[in-house]
Amino acid sequence: MRFVCFVYENADEFASRTEAYERDVTREHLDYDRVLKDGGHFIDAAALQTPPKSKVVRKRDGRVIASDGPYIETKEHIGGFIYIEAPDMEKAVELAAGIPSARLCAIEIRPVRDLEAELAAEPDRK
Repeated sequence: MRFVCFVYENADEFASRTEAYERDVTREHLDYDRVLKDGGHFIDAAALQTPPKSKVVRKRDGRVIASDGPYIETKEHIGGFIYIEAPDMEKAVELAAGIPSARLCAIEIRPVRDLEAELAAEPDRK
């Protein structure tokens, strides 16, 4: 099974981090990525820019609307994700607990849907 681990960071805490802390935690994340790769669990990972650098896109009545993000006020934002392979949610939780940011952030683990497999399993709707 595939899972995405979303790293939610507290905006106030994020703003107070030092450059030294950022370098250290970046190294820890890259090291943990290697651990996941060595264990056959790593698919992909990325750190995201902060919400003020984002855009929210909607398409309504054929018109594209792009506005500055985020579109809601929140104390936390998604700071990055780690895309993993694990046999089940229990193992995904174990792997997510090793993510260095879990010490200060919340990690949401969400199973990834296999849309092609879901459609293939459906009976014809003719």
